[in-house]
Amino acid sequence: MLLSILIPTYNYDCTELVSALVKQAQRVKGLSYEIIVGDDGSTQKTIVAANRAINNMQGAVYWEAGCNSGRAAIRNRLYERSKGRWLLFLDSDGMPLNEDFLSSYYSFIKDGAIGVVCGGVAHPPVLPSPKVSLRWQHETTYEKRTTIEWRNRHPYANFRTFNFLIDRDSFSKVKFDEQVKEYGYEDNLFGKALQENCVVVKHIANPMMNVDIEANHIYLSKNEEALRTLAAHYESMGPLITIARGVEKIERNHLGWLLSLVYSLTRPLLKQNLLGASPRMWVFNLYRAGYLRSLLRKRVK
Repeated sequence: MLLSILIPTYNYDCTELVSALVKQAQRVKGLSYEIIVGDDGSTQKTIVAANRAINNMQGAVYWEAGCNSGRAAIRNRLYERSKGRWLLFLDSDGMPLNEDFLSSYYSFIKDGAIGVVCGGVAHPPVLPSPKVSLRWQHETTYEKRTTIEWRNRHPYANFRTFNFLIDRDSFSKVKFDEQVKEYGYEDNLFGKALQENCVVVKHIANPMMNVDIEANHIYLSKNEEALRTLAAHYESMGPLITIARGVEKIERNHLGWLLSLVYSLTRPLLKQNLLGASPRMWVFNLYRAGYLRSLLRKRVK
């Protein structure tokens, strides 16, 4: 088996994604493949029923784990069930932007390259709805700043799990850290592991579109959860995360007290902006920095 396409999912109908991948894979001459969708204990029965149709698609399997084990563990279990010499990990809420999505990755496989190839993530060029403005604004701001050239100058820091290809031997050296069961920053930990094991990472323009942008209140809640994960694993995660380095810089300048004061006095107003139609990124950064410092102070106490 040449390529295993591995898709973790939770309460998300990914039949359209798998169907598109099967059609593309069948057009790539010389590509032997398998697609394994790993359901991490989904609770919505209608979605599970819909995803079971994947078993009828050529070369595809829908595997139900039975219980929720977390984002790291489900990816490692998918690796264990796979047979391919190359592994293509994709998030279930993505969709290939181009008809040559798989053939672009196949060109690296044919060349005999080893390591990691990151295809990237894209978002709609126009805001789909004011209800999703926070994540859309955050992600599109990130995309404008992180060009392909920038990502390749900082390959490990810009690693994302959304859409990446890795050879089997390299993955066996690193795997995902299952000690972190909560949501948040698994991309950064995996990027660090790649760097420590001297696994080459190359970024290319082969993105998937994120077709499931969360509503503002959900995205803000997920960021709070990620910051709680960061605070709980601060010793290993802190140096990797931009917002943590920012808070540490504020502390070194003896301005931590001011950050906490501004955050505590203005938090309702900050939240009002972030949950509205036109969230400001400086407000988002201030909110996250203040929230993180409040968590870290609780740890010290």
